Order: sequence, then C-alpha cells, then structure tokens
Amino acid sequence: MLTAALAAPAPEDVSPGFAGFVVMFLLALATVVLIRSMVKHLRKVRYSPDPGQPDDQASDRDTGQPPAPGPR
Repeated sequence: MLTAALAAPAPEDVSPGFAGFVVMFLLALATVVLIRSMVKHLRKVRYSPDPGQPDDQASDRDTGQPPAPGPR
C-alpha cells in the first residue's frame, strides 16, 4: 500500500497548469520588451571608423576631404 502512494503519476495526469502558462507568458513578454529596448538603443549608436576620433573629424574622412591642419 505504501509503494502505491509513492508511485509516479501517469504522464497524462501531469500538466503545467495555469501557473505554468502565466510564467511562460511573462517570460515571452519580458523578452519582447527587452528586444525592443535593445533595438531602440542600438539605433542611437554612432558608428565611426576610429572610436578615439571625434565625430566631426570622422565625417571629414568619410567625405574624402583632407583633415583640417592642426597643431602637432
């Protein structure tokens, strides 16, 4: 009698239920929100060939014009 109580339930009797659905829905919703936020932040990133160079000098190099002379 004790062994019958400790036996594993049948696979068709076990299900995640409503709590499992809610957890999976919240995880999917959080993933969508994080991906949208990441895309929004990535659109603000300014790309330049040399990360140490200011943006105004990088734009001169992109147009093919020589850089402005400066002190050495």
